[in-house]
Amino acid sequence: MRIYYSVFTLLCMVVPFLFSCSSDAPDLEHPLKQESINEGESYVSAPQMVEFEGEQTLKFKNVMSLQHYLQHVPETDSFVQKHSFFSSYRAVERSISDGIMRDSVLFLEGDEYQTIKIKSQLYALYRVSTVDGAYDPYPVCRARSLSESMIANKSGHYLIGDSICTLGLSDNYDEAIGASGSYKEVSLYPIHSHGFRANNAFGKTSNRKCRGVIGVDANSKRLYIKVTAQKQVGFIVRWWIRYATTYMGRLIISQIGQPIIIEPSGGFEYIRQLVRGGTVTEDCVGKKFLPGSGRHIIEFAIERETGDDTFTLGKFMPVDDRTDPLYGQPCSIKGQIEFWSRGVPYGDRGSDEIDLSIAIS
Repeated sequence: MRIYYSVFTLLCMVVPFLFSCSSDAPDLEHPLKQESINEGESYVSAPQMVEFEGEQTLKFKNVMSLQHYLQHVPETDSFVQKHSFFSSYRAVERSISDGIMRDSVLFLEGDEYQTIKIKSQLYALYRVSTVDGAYDPYPVCRARSLSESMIANKSGHYLIGDSICTLGLSDNYDEAIGASGSYKEVSLYPIHSHGFRANNAFGKTSNRKCRGVIGVDANSKRLYIKVTAQKQVGFIVRWWIRYATTYMGRLIISQIGQPIIIEPSGGFEYIRQLVRGGTVTEDCVGKKFLPGSGRHIIEFAIERETGDDTFTLGKFMPVDDRTDPLYGQPCSIKGQIEFWSRGVPYGDRGSDEIDLSIAIS
């Protein structure tokens, strides 16, 4: 029964991929190293790289092979880095970031920036406010799914069997970032994700804004926070640029599905827990929080030289004892995130609910 349920779940997760697929795929020309993998009763194989309409393109034997690849391919994969739709978007983002760092206002008001925007229309969207004339010079990716953008070629296509699949794209900036203003954080491993809700703690003043997003990496099971800070510059025409600041936040954990240990990456000034009704703080680095242990309030501060980065806060430690009631339960976390910065005071902080769940493979 367990095997049939798993197969049914896999099929449900990949149905959206097939809606944009049509028949008429080319012959194989450049096979990758073949590695067949047995998963239960399923037979999958590594994708092949083929020449499709003049571009290097991934071809998957079947839906199961696609799912296996999505679970295991890293962002350092050669195709992801060199031939994917995602790589083209990242190249646009790097060009703009380098130009701003090099020439600042001269770059934003020059022909080079306008040329990049025109040439990147397939991959990127840009915000322009019709209210105050302010704009954000940094792009957002048009792909509706991050995972699909990593397997699609630079024109947005990939192949499954004899079917040609096309990447879904957003038509405007608001659609790309969502009605709440939060970037769509789509797991690279969709088979392991369910009950996922993107959170977005967004704080803002008239000329400063900051954002904090809590996420769980499906492969490593690490709990991370992605931070962004921007300030408004310019006179007659105003725009937003990223800048270095100190971020502060409060993670309120109401429920977890597996133990979590606080093991931060570099960049944190402190990570501490509020105890005794919030009247006392204590360092919680290295501390393990267990399911059913009640509500926990964790405060943290991050100081960074860039205005956009991701930091590991801790990681899930799934129970491996088959006799334990927690065995096989998802790595889930529910609660709330509050977020502010040196430029956005606590009174203007952003907050949002957290409801993340990653199934254990």
